[in-house]
Amino acid sequence: MRKQDAAGDYSLAVIVPVAAAEDQWPQFSEAVASLGPIIHVSRRSRPQQLDASTTWLSIDSDGRGAALNAGARAAEDATHLWFVHADSILPEAAASELAAAIRRNPQALHYFDLKFHDGPALMRINEFGVRMRCLLFNAPFGDQAICVPRSLHEKIGGFPERVAYGEDHLYVRAARRAGAACIRLPLAVATSARKYVNNGWFKVVCDHQVKCISQALADRTANPPD
Repeated sequence: MRKQDAAGDYSLAVIVPVAAAEDQWPQFSEAVASLGPIIHVSRRSRPQQLDASTTWLSIDSDGRGAALNAGARAAEDATHLWFVHADSILPEAAASELAAAIRRNPQALHYFDLKFHDGPALMRINEFGVRMRCLLFNAPFGDQAICVPRSLHEKIGGFPERVAYGEDHLYVRAARRAGAACIRLPLAVATSARKYVNNGWFKVVCDHQVKCISQALADRTANPPD
């Protein structure tokens, strides 16, 4: 359930939500097996081919926020929680870079850059947009492999579960309100562009921007700065 750092100063749990139609999690599990036991959380029942060292939690909710919170509760011995999507491809040095970052800033929220390993050339615009969003607004999203100390996760009440979208957006905003630094790691986690391919690049980009801005404004109204 956790990976103990060589220095003995923290323990890490890798928490992976698995959607109903997700089929890439076996490759992900194999790729990160060296990091230690992993916690998969899904509405699906435990697969027969699952490695014995991997924990699989079956929950009743389809919501990603509920899945992430269930994984965090199950990782009760871990001091730090690393939330990674099942279709992510981590760079080889991700674990070592994260370990070094946690030693330097154990109370911070850490995240990675993002790139797309497939899809049209237009995805380079998305990659640039993600970098600018993080640089200007300090606002990483869930597909950037966010890692937080358990104390921060508990302080902000975990991920919101009663929202239709953007639970990662609200989570990061809550972490910033709680005083957490958001620190970028200079490595890119790769993900798939299939949503843009299947639904149309322009339509998905516009939908994301409208939802993101609307949610940010609503959250700011509900939680005005001091």
